[in-house]
Amino acid sequence: MQIESIEGIEQLDRLTTIDLSDNKISDLESIRSIDTLEQVNIRNNQVHDLSPLEELSQLHTINLRENNIQTLEPLAELENLVNINIRENQIVDLSPLSDMELLEDLNARYNEITSIEPIIHLPELRQRLYVNGNPLEDAMLLSEVYDLILDIDIPRPEYGIVFSEAGGVYEDRQDIELSTRGEADGTIRYTTDGSEVTAEDQEYSSPIPVANSTTIRAQLFTNNEDATREYGQSYIISESPSMPIISISTDRANLFDEEYGIYTRGFITIRTHLSRPAIICKAAGSGNDRYLCKCLKTIKPFCLNTPASGFTVGIHVR
Repeated sequence: MQIESIEGIEQLDRLTTIDLSDNKISDLESIRSIDTLEQVNIRNNQVHDLSPLEELSQLHTINLRENNIQTLEPLAELENLVNINIRENQIVDLSPLSDMELLEDLNARYNEITSIEPIIHLPELRQRLYVNGNPLEDAMLLSEVYDLILDIDIPRPEYGIVFSEAGGVYEDRQDIELSTRGEADGTIRYTTDGSEVTAEDQEYSSPIPVANSTTIRAQLFTNNEDATREYGQSYIISESPSMPIISISTDRANLFDEEYGIYTRGFITIRTHLSRPAIICKAAGSGNDRYLCKCLKTIKPFCLNTPASGFTVGIHVR
């Protein structure tokens, strides 16, 4: 049974810790007056308004993961916060956290954050910083503090691959140049057949000609074997279409390998969570309105010696 209302909890006026996770709570007004609270966990609820928390000055730990929160403004004055989890919301701006000089641990995965600048200077933010799954436009700022943070969930930003042209629909041949976002010692390798990049693939040394529809996948392999990430773009050479085009590219083995493929007959089994990586590119005429992600998730709830007949797509921004 899940709780929908916490009306009456304000009577417990000496509470220091409250765990309301995994319910259907949308209104936190009842905890506004419990000024002794130090830890609040409202993970996996339906909360969108944090204003009832704005005067809870004793708070040092707060878990807001998996709610419907769009702004952190009510937290701006809570300068004692040390641990914040805002994963999987719709937060765009981290500015309300900019004065939290005690903040040590921030999980901000899978939001809509475009800038890391408001928190990059925080002196104690060294235990954990998770920002994967956000459309960061200034990720290079992380280079300044990357080695100071004990647990960070993205590769060095300077290792990112930059494509000279974004994926999309083009009427004429394109020559695609590859580079890293910053100075990096290593070799860029790439494929043009949709397959995942390995250390044995073609080394990038000159622009890649694209005369036909092609998916380019590229990755930096560093001299010191640091962790890096694969990047990809799909180019469709055609007259501008009247409707959007979605390109899905993945290793052939992910689909048709006898043991691993999702479209092959298998042993009698139940498979509920099958996923295969892919490059997905949405494009509409002249390369506009592009969207890139990297996850093709195919689910076969029951596989009784029968190949899958379709798939679903799960998006994890990379």
